Amino acid sequence: MDVLLNKLAEHRRRIRGARVADATLRWAFYASVAGGLALLLSKLAGIALPAAVAVGALAAVPAAMAIREWARSFSMRDCAIHLDRILGLDERLSTALETSGAMGVVLRADAEGALARTSLPPRRLPREGKLLAGSLALLAVLFSIPSPGRSGAQGDPAFEAVTAAEVAKLESLANVDVQFKEVAEALKQGRPEEADALLEKLRRELA
Repeated sequence: MDVLLNKLAEHRRRIRGARVADATLRWAFYASVAGGLALLLSKLAGIALPAAVAVGALAAVPAAMAIREWARSFSMRDCAIHLDRILGLDERLSTALETSGAMGVVLRADAEGALARTSLPPRRLPREGKLLAGSLALLAVLFSIPSPGRSGAQGDPAFEAVTAAEVAKLESLANVDVQFKEVAEALKQGRPEEADALLEKLRRELA
């Protein structure tokens, strides 16, 4: 039983670590989208958004979600059920954990062998993780562009390109929450106040 438990414990640590990493990447992307939109709206309104506040918010959201994911219950039995499902082991691991006596010894030996013979599927980054680098690059460009209301940057090709990129990014998140598309539509139609209100509503829901 100790051999099987030790193997499951190793897998449990790896799975939890991967889930924490995925949650961090996913929510870092969502935070960058929300931060980019807030920065874009502040530029359109000619209001300065302190860099320290923006960076702090971007870091706090993924950190909080990573902590929440790590604190989430994921017992040894949960790990066994998860591995049974992704490896196609027909409940061998979970059954072996729950069975005692002579039959339990046989089932544990079978489960150990089945686990040793199978290989885990390759780890895949979440879609949001793949998009994060581009999102952060757009955010950096937004920081570097002056506010239209203060410096006459209205109509600046760089500003318009970043705005279009932010709108496209929001539209791509419509499958996560339809309100992202509504924010994008308000932004495209020149209604920053409505976009700001929708963004604030999204922030509350995500929190």
